[in-house]
Amino acid sequence: MNIDTLCFVAEQGGQRFEIIEGCGEGVYLLRYAGLHDSGSTHDYLQDTVVLAMECAEERFGVASSAWRAALPEEQPAYRRAPQS
Repeated sequence: MNIDTLCFVAEQGGQRFEIIEGCGEGVYLLRYAGLHDSGSTHDYLQDTVVLAMECAEERFGVASSAWRAALPEEQPAYRRAPQS
């Protein structure tokens, strides 16, 4: 797998959160200040998806029920073209 494998997405309070698998390093939790932003404001490397979700809950109040599986064609926000 590569860094571009988007696994889970949560949208809460006008913010977007993503969990992305990364090349055997673990998983990344990314936070975006807006739902359509393409630049993350925070990223955290975690060992597992569960730890990434726990990190999101502890740091940003993202409930476990807010997460959904990414759609097969869905891309990480940093790969989407910026909206004008």
